[in-house]
Amino acid sequence: MSRAAQVTEFGGLESIKIIERDVPQPGEGEVLVRITTAGFHPLDGLLAAGAMGPFQAPAPLVLGCNGAGRVESDGATFKTGDRVAIVNNQMGMVRDGVWADHAAVPESVLLKLPDNVDDATAAGIGISFPTAVIALNMLGLASGSSVLITGANGAVGSAAIQLARTKGLVPFAVVRSQDAAAFCTDLGAEGVIDLSQTSIEEASKGLSQGGFDGCVDPIGGPVGAGALKGIKPGAAQVTVGYSSGFEMPVFLPDIVNYGRRLLGGNMASAGQDGLRAAEEETLAGLASGALRSPVATTVALDDVATIGATKGGTQLGRTLISVE
Repeated sequence: MSRAAQVTEFGGLESIKIIERDVPQPGEGEVLVRITTAGFHPLDGLLAAGAMGPFQAPAPLVLGCNGAGRVESDGATFKTGDRVAIVNNQMGMVRDGVWADHAAVPESVLLKLPDNVDDATAAGIGISFPTAVIALNMLGLASGSSVLITGANGAVGSAAIQLARTKGLVPFAVVRSQDAAAFCTDLGAEGVIDLSQTSIEEASKGLSQGGFDGCVDPIGGPVGAGALKGIKPGAAQVTVGYSSGFEMPVFLPDIVNYGRRLLGGNMASAGQDGLRAAEEETLAGLASGALRSPVATTVALDDVATIGATKGGTQLGRTLISVE
């Protein structure tokens, strides 16, 4: 038998139940993976609530989009004993996911792990880093350009700070506390805007020459709207999430009169080839030490229904689920 974190009726993270089920049997193009560590992303909370509508499978659904573990059956590419990361967001969205002891996983969403990348680090490859890579690529900024990053102490934001540095960009972080400001500075932020002290529009006057050259916005909502006021006329903002609110109260003259561009994106924006390139770029950066994947909280699989308590703008890094 095998444990799994399942929602039988969509009702948010608190509705998750730990069930006992038979060990899944891999089908064509799949292998069985013994999960050791899984990641948590705001997307998981939306899926638990059924908020992704036609983009997600109906209940009952085992959650968990990304994680790491060891292969326990031979496939065409991956063999028993291989250490792997489960990437992409297919798992836990359109099929049962990886918040479980075992998962039948398509080989197409696996990456083989080098010895110097541990499972806790690998569990962060799946969504946050590739999303940040894709957003930065969509901006297409030249080396030396400034980039504003909202929700910078979160999983996508902290990834974007580091990736911006590897691409020769100058990152500026938007946070809500002094602790988060220190965290982002340690990751490489050139400057920090603390929303508990000031607004993005006001702070940008002292941190930039007429505004930032672009913005990666993982959280949307009112913060995303404020970020749009902090970029230069003609510059672009790529919004890749909405954890701070589904609605963004955009002041239309910012777009019409100043030519600022608001773009939406996610992991699908780059296509399958672009997504795999972003995943491989992430793995290479983690293996070389150029990228770090800070962990704020680790929750046991049996306690995963409490994971909602870890959400919010004050967390410094990612939340992991320990399965072993």
